[in-house]
Amino acid sequence: MAFWKRNEPPQGQKNAPAGAGEEVRAGLARLPEAATIELLNQAELVRFAAGDDLLAATPALGEGFILLRSGGIRLRLATEQTEQVTCLEVDSALNLMGLAGAQLPRFSLSASADGALLWLSETRFNQLHEATRLQLLQLAQRSAGVHLIQLLEQVGRAQQRYARLSAALFTSTARAGEQFAASEPVRQIIGRIPRLPLSSVALLDRLQDEHSTHAQVAELVRQDPALTATLLKAINSSRYNFEQKITDLSHAVSLLGFEGVYQVIMAESLRKCLPDTEPFRASYHRALLISYLAFALAQASGQARAAEMATIALLHDVGRVVIELLQRRHPAFNAMIAQVHPGVVGAQLLKVWQLPEPVWRTIALQHYPRFVPPERLPADVRLRVALLHLSAWLLDFREQAEVEEPLFREEYLALLGWPDMTAPQIWKQHLTPLLRQRRSALPRALQPLIDGA
Repeated sequence: MAFWKRNEPPQGQKNAPAGAGEEVRAGLARLPEAATIELLNQAELVRFAAGDDLLAATPALGEGFILLRSGGIRLRLATEQTEQVTCLEVDSALNLMGLAGAQLPRFSLSASADGALLWLSETRFNQLHEATRLQLLQLAQRSAGVHLIQLLEQVGRAQQRYARLSAALFTSTARAGEQFAASEPVRQIIGRIPRLPLSSVALLDRLQDEHSTHAQVAELVRQDPALTATLLKAINSSRYNFEQKITDLSHAVSLLGFEGVYQVIMAESLRKCLPDTEPFRASYHRALLISYLAFALAQASGQARAAEMATIALLHDVGRVVIELLQRRHPAFNAMIAQVHPGVVGAQLLKVWQLPEPVWRTIALQHYPRFVPPERLPADVRLRVALLHLSAWLLDFREQAEVEEPLFREEYLALLGWPDMTAPQIWKQHLTPLLRQRRSALPRALQPLIDGA
């Protein structure tokens, strides 16, 4: 036994008894004898019992080289979203040197069975002969490959489970939403809400006609005194920054453009249908900002009709009116009603108002990107849902200090051709230049968002 020297263990560690040399050496079959002897003379033998948290007992283990001799260890990699576990078998090697400050996922080592390991600090590892270090690193590389395969298999199984869960959630949510929206209490409430003016619906119909020209839409506004009054009143309100009063319709159209005219008229028409309370004023204000962002995002990506997206965004939260009225009529069920997404009943309201199907179907599915990938959505509304979802996210990014990253951000951005872009990049490269071109036609509340971009 003269070839093996037992070193003193680090403070707090369990060391092998004097007669343990043969037991430890017996399992080092993969290493040449010279390397085995050198390793045993430099390494610490650490014994552990099932359930031990090895890193908690000795944090230094996380910055060295580990060779498992007996028993079992579980390696856990943890992030904010998930945790992956891989099991280390006898002769598994871990090269943990140089990990300090590497910003890797948090990991832990726990004993699944009684056993022992050999541990080399980085200093002692560097004192080994070059050939021995190379052999140990090769052993660690083989172990890392095995562990990677285990983790990939776990990820694959987790993805399959999530796909099944996502499909079940999509189906159950859709069914529950349809049943709730078609219920008698919801129909009664919807019947009491004032409809959009017929002139606004006619304007929307004209917009949906791909053969309509800007001149035809402008002429439709001129022929309706209510639309003209709505436009001139809005453009001269405090929400815009025009220094001189606008009294001529043609002048207003030239300042705002066709799409701008349409946005103003739809916004004002919608505002007249909402109760004049603080919650609905806040809802209207946010919907108006999202409307302009959705317009710009559709223009920049070229993936949908910009004016149509502006309408969808403006109307996306109108179901909050139905929710509020339901809660007032059925206070005993407030908590349950509050769980219903406004898009579910908002879509039913817009369907009753006889708005185009793409509008209300998009609004009905607007919350699905929170828990399903794009391929789960119907193909005919997928892009519209993506644009509405991403517009709300981009507004939150500019208005809030911390915004949770959307679960399927890359997948939904890929529909626009921007899978690798971040929110700051989208604002800088796509949204801000377009919005600045229309700066005079933007509400005052939106201008600070583009000035700071």
